[in-house]
Amino acid sequence: MNKHIEYKVARIKQKAVIISLLSTLFCILSTNQIDAASFELSVSPPIFEIELTPPAVADVNEQIILENTGDDGMNLEIDFRLFRPQDKNGDIVYLKKGDLYGDDPLILKRIRIMDDDKEIHELYLSPHTKKKLNLIITIPKDEPPSDYYFSILFSSKEDEKQNNGSYTESIGGVAVNTLLSIGPKDSTKGSIEEFSTDFFRTEGPVPFVVTIHNKSKHFISPQASIAIRNMFGQTIGKIELLPVNILSESSRSLPSKEQFVINAQETDEDKKTKKQNATILKLISHSLTPVAVWPESFLLGPYSATLTVALSENGPLYVKTIHFFAFPLHILIGFIIAILLLLTIKHRLAYKKV
Repeated sequence: MNKHIEYKVARIKQKAVIISLLSTLFCILSTNQIDAASFELSVSPPIFEIELTPPAVADVNEQIILENTGDDGMNLEIDFRLFRPQDKNGDIVYLKKGDLYGDDPLILKRIRIMDDDKEIHELYLSPHTKKKLNLIITIPKDEPPSDYYFSILFSSKEDEKQNNGSYTESIGGVAVNTLLSIGPKDSTKGSIEEFSTDFFRTEGPVPFVVTIHNKSKHFISPQASIAIRNMFGQTIGKIELLPVNILSESSRSLPSKEQFVINAQETDEDKKTKKQNATILKLISHSLTPVAVWPESFLLGPYSATLTVALSENGPLYVKTIHFFAFPLHILIGFIIAILLLLTIKHRLAYKKV
């Protein structure tokens, strides 16, 4: 391979990225009925990151592997669809055919799926078999720097007989999402769009909303953490945020690992841990955006939370501090009752003196 060729292909190992991108795999098929439950087809890896510097030919070392786990063969069609970020939750929306996202209107024509040395647009997958394919991307030397985000869709159409004797067409499929960045990259730019939590709390865990805006022309995977300090300035907690991908010129809320590991934990947890996990899951489910959770339950007094974000390995680095106050509800109720008792005693003593 040419010594000027630079490429990087990697699987995203963070479940946050996989969940957020797979949640909208079939937006393009929204006008059709999709039978995902009975569609016994899987694909790996679920996502690629590819970085290229022209001129380059990228032969992805990690092959695309399709597996048919069902008892019936499948006729699969292969299609490429560009997508863009939809919201701060990491959801995506597919572009209509002909719509452009990036600077090269011919970018999809530079992408091929190869079966050995043959380019394919469809294939037959026998029952209980795996198929290895290669993703090839060829770009010219004068290709402008830009990012392109697309899904490689493997879909199958089947006619299903209904109880009334009629037939309906169902569509099932899987996809490999690809983040393609053609360089050289410009400087990484961004900002902390939001870092917040409720100022007053009676108990923990504490959810934080952390939203990062990517002003760059390329996607980023920022490294971020939150340090919690008490009234004495002691660091008593730290939240590691997941390094999810933020697509170019978009915003995304960063979650912490609690959103993805609790359900996978062992069932022999003690009652205290189970209760804490249930509270965290409740916080997450009631939030409109992903949240970073400090799992501490007992809180008392003023606290500060400092967010540190590195947008890339070379920076820039951003730091922001917010404050919140906590007073346990049972102590608050006890304090109010004590004051009422003191006022009642004082009133009675004053009445006796009269």
